[in-house]
Amino acid sequence: MRRSRIDTHNPLQPPEPYQYIQLAPGFVREVLEIYDNWDGREHIPSKLKELMMVLRIEVSRRY
Repeated sequence: MRRSRIDTHNPLQPPEPYQYIQLAPGFVREVLEIYDNWDGREHIPSKLKELMMVLRIEVSRRY
């Protein structure tokens, strides 16, 4: 019997397609600070830029 990617019996795991990663706000702020001070940021792949934008929005919205 194959197991699915998500354990449906685990109440702590959200149902698909809503799979979130919870990060500590201090950690996210530190990551954003490093990103802001990173030389050569303009050469970062667009997916990483998008991730940083989402993190910035979520931090400003929640904290």
